[in-house]
Amino acid sequence: MFETIEEFVAVSELNEVEISALREITADKELMAKAAELESHCFDTPVEKWDGIKIDRIEGGDHSRIRYAAAFLAARRVPGFFAAYGFPEAVMCETMTDMKVWLRNEMKHRGICGLNIRALEWQVELYRGAVTRHGRLECNSEHIYNREVLKDAAGNVLLLPGDQVINLHIPEDGPMLIDDCLRSMRRMVKFFAEYRPEIDWKGFLCESWLLDTQLRAMLPENSNIIKFQDLGPRYRVCETGDSVFRIFGTPDTDPDSIKNPTSLQRKAAEFIRNGGKFVEEGMFIPKSILD
Repeated sequence: MFETIEEFVAVSELNEVEISALREITADKELMAKAAELESHCFDTPVEKWDGIKIDRIEGGDHSRIRYAAAFLAARRVPGFFAAYGFPEAVMCETMTDMKVWLRNEMKHRGICGLNIRALEWQVELYRGAVTRHGRLECNSEHIYNREVLKDAAGNVLLLPGDQVINLHIPEDGPMLIDDCLRSMRRMVKFFAEYRPEIDWKGFLCESWLLDTQLRAMLPENSNIIKFQDLGPRYRVCETGDSVFRIFGTPDTDPDSIKNPTSLQRKAAEFIRNGGKFVEEGMFIPKSILD
């Protein structure tokens, strides 16, 4: 499975532009040699150990295309990783659709059919089964809460360091309708009950730039992001450059250089000009939210 371009593009739900680009890259022997070397480096090494290997972190051009090809070459490994966990083929195939999200992000912001370095890091996590997709949301196959004791407004303890949680991720490929998010979390509950029953998870956890309370002033009152922020108590994590990357396309974008900016981009640019700093926040969502 995934040995051929046809198999790869079918499960990844790629469009004609992405398919054509992949065929062009795979026909270039020099690029494919570099892609093969990158694949052996990255997909054999967990992301947390990447500091110990030499990885090209230059963005754009052939660098992006080589990462795309490396991800294609590595796809043949995916069935083995998922089989080792005992995860079903349906979950594997749904998880593979994440590829198109990052390809379209790179095309939108750089005009290149390829992957940036963040995308490559994320594909390693997905390919290895460390992260799986279940409808609108993705989650870690296992995750330990490692921050300070988390309490609600009344002082009741919600999470202790070392507690197991279902850690959520939000792919950038559509609106965050609350019903879709809740449906996704219900699917995760069934998934963990069947395939990870040994995990005594306490609830759902999400740490994201989307949870930054400061975004509320930049978004309409009926925003799906605001509705998602209201699902549980939040806590500050750290300042982050991820917001600029997500809102404007690349971490080094000059906000004032954006042509035809969206309402969010205009307000975010003003926020930055006024010295504002985006932060990442975390949120605990109790199991009871699904009752």
